[in-house]
Amino acid sequence: MRPAMSLNCLAVAPRRVIMHDSRSQRLSDRLDAAGITVLTCNYETVELGGGGLHCSKAPLIRDPI
Repeated sequence: MRPAMSLNCLAVAPRRVIMHDSRSQRLSDRLDAAGITVLTCNYETVELGGGGLHCSKAPLIRDPI
């Protein structure tokens, strides 16, 4: 069973995020409606150790647009 609202993600650009590919359909619909592009990856094995995508990355600094 997928969580109702899996929010752990990494913002990589304005209106573009990377999320675990098990995000819920409800969340997908809401992100699509908001015009947010979601890139997905399978992160299940890493999450078994605790923490999610956002917590396991180094600081991300983006160039201003």
